[in-house]
Parts: sequence; structure tokens; C-alpha cells
Amino acid sequence: MTVIVLDTNAMPHGQFSSAALGALGAVAGSGASIVIPEVVIWEWAEHARSAHVALEETIKRHRVDGALAARPVFVQAPSIEDLVSRIEASLPFGVTVWRPNEDAWRAAVRDQVLQVGSGEIKGNVKTGASDAIVFACVEYESDNAEGAVVVLTSDKLLRKNLTTRFNNVRSASGTGSLLQALNTFVPDTDDLAVRLMEDLPTYLNEQFGDSGEILPFRDLGVAMELHGEHYGSPDENGLSALMVTSVDVAEVHDIRVEAEGAERVALAELRLFGHILGDVLTYHEVVPGESGASREVIDFSSDFVDVTVAVRWDQNWRIETVVPTGVAVLVVAATEEDEDDDIPRFRAEPSS
Repeated sequence: MTVIVLDTNAMPHGQFSSAALGALGAVAGSGASIVIPEVVIWEWAEHARSAHVALEETIKRHRVDGALAARPVFVQAPSIEDLVSRIEASLPFGVTVWRPNEDAWRAAVRDQVLQVGSGEIKGNVKTGASDAIVFACVEYESDNAEGAVVVLTSDKLLRKNLTTRFNNVRSASGTGSLLQALNTFVPDTDDLAVRLMEDLPTYLNEQFGDSGEILPFRDLGVAMELHGEHYGSPDENGLSALMVTSVDVAEVHDIRVEAEGAERVALAELRLFGHILGDVLTYHEVVPGESGASREVIDFSSDFVDVTVAVRWDQNWRIETVVPTGVAVLVVAATEEDEDDDIPRFRAEPSS
């Protein structure tokens, strides 16, 4: 899942906006989570109160005679604490606040006081504690995220420090450049294979619930390998249909990823374990010189299916589609087969 971390200036003019947060969520997609460091909430509250107080001061300087125009009624500015509570209460669903631990706070103060790390001097004033907290938040998410971490900030120094330090961190100056930042991230192939094995059983089982089939095996056909003998011709004994009604384990034996722009596609070799039913066709002689065929549905749940597939992901690397690219092979192995190998060889091949 993609994680988007917001800096204070990720919002227009550094002011909290629930509408802007909603628009950001729509662009990022449902597969992304939005994280806001606690210090950013504080700064939004302070900015809101400062703007309110500035307007109040302007109204106090109102010099128009009351007979001409009534003095505007103005509500006193809420406290910072009240504004923090209001902001947190109005955060959209799926947006979380990251609250740093004591060590992170101590490190942030050190950076500002000693002018190290995120420490800066702006207008003869030492700053940098808030940037240090944002940095700590991104570091935490980078260590725990399964996908990309994108930090939204217009602070060039912060963006440079973060993207230089962490391989899976990207930066964007705002919502408009978010998709471009997401499209530059491609997970490590080994990591992607592991995530695919974790996500596929749930995805495929949901497909069965929605459409009545795990994968459309009938489109490219099925075959059976029984104790090393291959049966794939329509006019010989073998498998006429294959139905996997649930997947317990999906092994990825090979994967080749192609990502360009918004396109995220991979060719993968899958080995499926689960509840497997096969429609087995057996030819036999009815009378001398005349043959017939009988069908029997057999439970092959103790065996497995090898199939090559094309996997497509969305911008947040969530599975969108999985379709076979070749014949699905039901493998019924003898007990002693491949006893010298940790992993039996993969049987299926993509169609030419």
C-alpha cells in the first residue's frame, strides 16, 4: 500500500482544508493511506488562528461611521488546542495522525538547537524541529510500508534529504504532481513476488465469489500431468475441464515486471494449491471396434495447478486483474517424484 505523508505546506497556503484533503484522497486512490505528523496539525491550527486574529485586527481598525455601515460582527479566535481538536475531528476516513515517541521529540529539539540534521536559521531564528518530526514520520513509514512513501511538501531541502536517504521515498510538491511521483516507483522484484503470494489467495477467492471462477481456464485450455505422463489432447484420456473453487496457497515461481508510466504489468508463473476439481474424460471400448467416453468429477485437492498469468496492478500496486496466458496444467505427482528436489519443476508454459 502507498503511504502519503503530508507536510504543513502540502495544503494550499499552509492552511488546513478538508476539501483539499478529500481531493488528495481521490487522486491517490483507495489503495493509499494518508498520514499526517502531529506537529503538522499543530502548525495548521496555529496558521488558522493567526489568520483569524489578523482579520480581527483589521475589523478593529474599521473607521466607517455606524450610520453608514454597521460594524461587522466578529467571533473571537478559538484557542490552538480547540483548533487542533477540530482539525483532528474533521479528518476524512483513512487519514491518520502520526504521534512521535519521546526519542523523536528529543531528536527534533536537538536538531533545532544545535542546527544539525533538519536545523535551519530563518530570519535569525533557529528552526527545524517540525521538519525533523516530518522526517521521523517518513522514516517510520519507509521502514514499514509495503509500497512507496510519498511526502507532499514544497520544502526543497526536506524533499532532497528524504529522497536521498530512503530508496522507497518519493516527493511531490502538491496534489498535481502526486501521480507523477507514484509512477516513478517500482518495488523490488523479490519483494513484489512475496507480496503477490500474500495477496493472490484473497484476490482469487474474491473473484470466485464474484464471478464463479478463480481464473478463466477454459479460454486457453487445460491439461493434466499424471505421474510424469502428459495428457493434453482432446481425443485422449485426460482432463476436459478444471475448476479451482478456493485457493489456499499461491506460489510465484518466476515473475517479470514491466512498468512504464501508469502501466504496471507482470508475467508470472503461478502454482496454486487449494480445492481443485477436475472433469476427467476416459475413453474405453464399448463393443469391439466402437469406443465411448465417460466423465467423472474427481477431487484433486491434494495436488496442484501450474499456470502462467499476466498480472496488472493499479497505481498503488494493488492487484487489478489476473488472467491466464497459457494452458493450466493439473499436476498429479507420484509420491517419489522430485524427492531429490526441494521444489518440483514448473510444468506450464505461456501460449505462443
